[in-house]
Parts: sequence; structure tokens; C-alpha cells
Amino acid sequence: MNFTYCKNIEWLAGRGYNTFGVSVPATYEGKIDTVHGDFLFVLWENMADPIITGREELGLSKVYCELPEPQFIDNDVICRASWDGCQFASLQLSNLRAVSPEELPEPASSEGSLHYKYIPKTSAPGIADVEYPTLIPADTPNAKIDLAKQAENANAHFRQSSWEELPTLVHIVNALADLTLGECVEATLIKSHGGKDLSDQLILD
Repeated sequence: MNFTYCKNIEWLAGRGYNTFGVSVPATYEGKIDTVHGDFLFVLWENMADPIITGREELGLSKVYCELPEPQFIDNDVICRASWDGCQFASLQLSNLRAVSPEELPEPASSEGSLHYKYIPKTSAPGIADVEYPTLIPADTPNAKIDLAKQAENANAHFRQSSWEELPTLVHIVNALADLTLGECVEATLIKSHGGKDLSDQLILD
């Protein structure tokens, strides 16, 4: 579970937007490629422009929700996601303490973010115009960490919701709410600057 709050985006003329993604470690084994990465189940965003471009061009599984700024209370931070005022997910990091970037836990081995691009064919339910797996490589040479904090614990929660509350998202939210989570292994808060335009995305075969 990952909440990101983007500021000063160049292609949005200095505006920003927020994202909330859920992914799991996965291995893709194709005819040619074998890739170990993090498969993105869903990525919520709170602005139409990055949703449209990221879904149509990159093929990411993007949908809309409301993502207010994180709430800081002493050494805790709470991130929330909602749709039309119905809060369906939250993440709380507890007892944050500042660490140097070198003190952060070694990240799990990953070649990048795995996705499955799927565009349905017009007037042909269940048939695709386009469908194939993709990889966004993990390497982001321009990203630099400005501040790092490590949490003592984290609590992630999806709330079982009704169709009336989340008519377009209930199947996603309730499927995630049904998952049994283990103990928190690590949780961090990172402030950074720099990034990339994702033009290095690859089609996997």
C-alpha cells in the first residue's frame, strides 16, 4: 500500500495530484522475458488528467477517488482514501523517527513495476483491442531523497462497503478488504524530488 503526494509537476504547469496504489511482489514468466517486480493491482488518483494519460498511454489500472493531504498527529501520520465522501481505505504510520537514507531498510529485489495493459474492443464484450504485460523499470536516477522517516508500526485498512456507497469501486474495495494481512514488515515516509517521464516502459513477451 503506497500513498504519494506529488507537487510542482512540470507537465501540469506546477500543479500536483495524489495517488494511492496497491501492489504485490510477482514474477512474470513469458515466452522470452522473466521479470521479478511488483504487480500493480490498482492505482487511485484524484485528478482526471493523469488518470486518462496513464490509463490510455501506459495501460496502468487507474481509477478515481478523493485523496486529501496526509494528517500528521505528533509522530504519526494518517493517509485516507474516499469516494463521494465515503472513506474506504486508510493507512496509519506510528511512531515515526527520522533516519538517514542510508539507514532505510534494503528494498526487496524488484526490477520495477509490472502492469497489464488492457483496452476492450468496441461493441465486443470480453474481447480486447489491446492486451499485454508491461514493465516500468525501477531505475529512477533523477530521484533524490530529502527526508526519510521510519515507522515503528503501520495499520492498513480497507472497509467493507455497499454498492450504494461505492457503486463503481465496491468490487475492488471489497476484494481488497477480504485479504488477510500479516504483520507489518516495514513502513517508511519519504520526501523526495525528481523523477522520470516513464518513457522507458517496456512491453514484455
